[in-house]
Amino acid sequence: KAVAEAKALVQRSGSDPAVRNLAAGVLATAGQPAAAREQFNEALKLKPNDPQTLLNLARLDLAEGKTVDAEASFRKLLEADPKNLLGTLGMAVAASAQGNQKEAEKFLQKAVADHPESVDAQLALAQFYLGTRDYGKARAVIDTAGKKWPDNAAISSTGRPAPHNTTLSPTFASGKSRRSTVIMSMDTRPMSGTRTPYASNAPSTLA
Repeated sequence: KAVAEAKALVQRSGSDPAVRNLAAGVLATAGQPAAAREQFNEALKLKPNDPQTLLNLARLDLAEGKTVDAEASFRKLLEADPKNLLGTLGMAVAASAQGNQKEAEKFLQKAVADHPESVDAQLALAQFYLGTRDYGKARAVIDTAGKKWPDNAAISSTGRPAPHNTTLSPTFASGKSRRSTVIMSMDTRPMSGTRTPYASNAPSTLA
């Protein structure tokens, strides 16, 4: 039903990039990545280099293992907004997936420097160091984060970031009332359900 409604929405308001993003999210959630990609590409035709579309497309690429394509989209996003947190973390994930850990570390450090009040950035860097077995650096980041956010459950409950995967999630927020939060440690399991997790400014009637 959600897919049919998404397609009907595109028929009615397909000239709106936000609608294309919303429809793409529904299609991706329904296990139709090729159709989702088509909608993202149509959105970019309507609004070239749109940050939200680039971010969504990059996440879809990561979910399909197309790390080079994802990196290209993240890079375009950072060209327009050099301090974009999700774009910076995305570059780190893409670099790590390609085996370039030095580049991944560089972008994670940039995320922390650009966003010193971001718990996500700190945890992503700590998780990276744990994954590369650089425990001294991981402990330093964790200690710094613990002093800043002593009540944060991901830090204070065990003295280290809560266990996570080390790849970027293809999961997104839908609508203006929800904000996507993406860090390196989020899950990459296939999306399920009828609510699109992709970010879009279009009003949703699909939930």
